[in-house]
Amino acid sequence: MPTSDNSVVVPREVSLALRDGLLLQEIKTDRGFPVLGNADVKRINDTGAHAALDFVRLVETLLETWSIEPPAQLRGGGLAIRDLAAAKDLLRVSEHLTALVIEVAYAAGLLGADTSDGWLPTAAYDRWLSIDDASRWTLLAQTWRDMSRAAHVVGGDGSDRINALTSAVERGFINPLRISLLDIYIGLPDGSTTSAAILTDHLDWHRPRRSSMVRAAAVSAVLAEAATIGVTALGAITSFGKALSEGKDPTKVLGALLPAPVDHVIVQADLTALAPGRLPANQRRTMAVIADVESTGAATTYRFTESSIRRALDQGQSAHDILDFLSGLSRTPIPQPLTYLIEDVARKHGVLRVGVASIYLRCDDEQLVTAVQADRRLANLKFRQLAPGIVVSSSPADIVLEKLRAAGYAPVAESAEGTVLIHRPDTKRTATKVVPAPVTVTGPSSRLVAAAVKALRAGERVDSSKPASATGPRTTTSQTLALLNDALAKGKEVWIGYADKGGMTSERIVEPLTITGGFLTAFDVRTNEVRTFTIARITGAALEETFTEEGSA
Repeated sequence: MPTSDNSVVVPREVSLALRDGLLLQEIKTDRGFPVLGNADVKRINDTGAHAALDFVRLVETLLETWSIEPPAQLRGGGLAIRDLAAAKDLLRVSEHLTALVIEVAYAAGLLGADTSDGWLPTAAYDRWLSIDDASRWTLLAQTWRDMSRAAHVVGGDGSDRINALTSAVERGFINPLRISLLDIYIGLPDGSTTSAAILTDHLDWHRPRRSSMVRAAAVSAVLAEAATIGVTALGAITSFGKALSEGKDPTKVLGALLPAPVDHVIVQADLTALAPGRLPANQRRTMAVIADVESTGAATTYRFTESSIRRALDQGQSAHDILDFLSGLSRTPIPQPLTYLIEDVARKHGVLRVGVASIYLRCDDEQLVTAVQADRRLANLKFRQLAPGIVVSSSPADIVLEKLRAAGYAPVAESAEGTVLIHRPDTKRTATKVVPAPVTVTGPSSRLVAAAVKALRAGERVDSSKPASATGPRTTTSQTLALLNDALAKGKEVWIGYADKGGMTSERIVEPLTITGGFLTAFDVRTNEVRTFTIARITGAALEETFTEEGSA
């Protein structure tokens, strides 16, 4: 059946006929058991707890970066593709998992859009930072379980790309599918592992009419997300993931598996610091400023560099503050190379300064410059002296000139090269008026006249050849089809009544060309073009006698 000028679709009845009336090509009689193997429960929980902490770290890293350099919001809403790529490079995970972090943070209320600043962390993010890691993970995991946003559809190729944080990420089927997969995990014995292929076959047996490549891809995506968040590990559900799936609070279960936060680091002579666990939030954020995170896991490695120390100095910390913080946090003495690095960067920091000034005022007579600065009439210009005889102001040059002249001074403007600018009024001219070319009116061409006459004659032929009945010919579908086949075989024209989508009927004279699949392709005499008609909409048909050139029967 045609769906457009260059596309067709095979009706479902054809598929049923090819399968001898079977709804499905293959009907499985064995429901199977969605178990691939077994794994140690303690190892599953330990791996899942590590993944849970890592997912919390990914969300915190992204939002901390966006709180300083927020990406812009697109005009139609959502996140630009380049900003998604930048976040992917920051988090060092795949595009799918980067979109997962963004979508979960947005659905949890930790991320929102500001009309002027773009995508920013919300006030709820600051409250989220103040709670323990287990509670932070619980909020993210419950949001993932309940949200209807499908992070795996973000991206794509070409014109089909879907931007993150848009309504196009919503999928009505993804939440029921996520719940169904978690229910399957709940029903498995402890330690039982499975895979995406096994779960897809299991769902196909229980819901065969919903089987599709879209669902199979969604199953793989949901399982990848569950493993990233820590709900599953090694192909099996974790103990705190099971509590989450059953609607219980998994905070206590996960809290018992997480290591206690450490309150110290070990600073080493190679300009690195090792945190043998997870630092508290305040110390962790300060360490992320003064050092670069080199590796994460059960322990975190930080590296001190010149740029990281400069970053801390730019945020208002001094060399003394940095050394005091590290001395109080480190279990080992601060190595001498690190002390030298901090002091050397601090000594050079701020020597070269960059400021903003709109104009400068210079004069060889320092007393005149001093008098201008002391003049109360010019106080709102806020002159600031940089050197003897040179002052600057943030006010525009034309305003400074106007106020200085009003105060009785005689300043002149100066260019960037130091030359005096002469303000001579420019004479103004309008653009040359274009003389319009003469318009030559010509009559219609003979070809256009012939086409118009032919269309008029065709209309007269339709009116003159109408049957006596005012409603046109009335034939059944089978009679119409037989008459059209006869006209096609004999090469005759047919007068038909045709109903449009709105139910309005028009009369036409057509010459049948082909009849296939319930459609008539014919040459319309009135419009002088080949058109396709749905046979079911033809109200009736009658053979047309041979017409003369003038259109009389």
